[in-house]
Amino acid sequence: MVPEQTLAAMDEATEALLRDLRGSPTDLAKLVKRMHERRRPVVAISSKAIARWNKDDPDSWGRVCDWLTRQGVRIMVG
Repeated sequence: MVPEQTLAAMDEATEALLRDLRGSPTDLAKLVKRMHERRRPVVAISSKAIARWNKDDPDSWGRVCDWLTRQGVRIMVG
């Protein structure tokens, strides 16, 4: 699937989040895309990644956490 088709299949909130994450110095957009595509109920995230996101772009990390919660995804910190 090409990126345009992937975005077309996304809901408005996911599209808006990905647009906003374009300016982020993090790789959070990759996490959002992966979780949208896989539709898993749980995501494992290392504590180092979370600490880095909190340092580099805490607002974006907060928005991604909110998005994951609305998607019904539970975060497992490892």
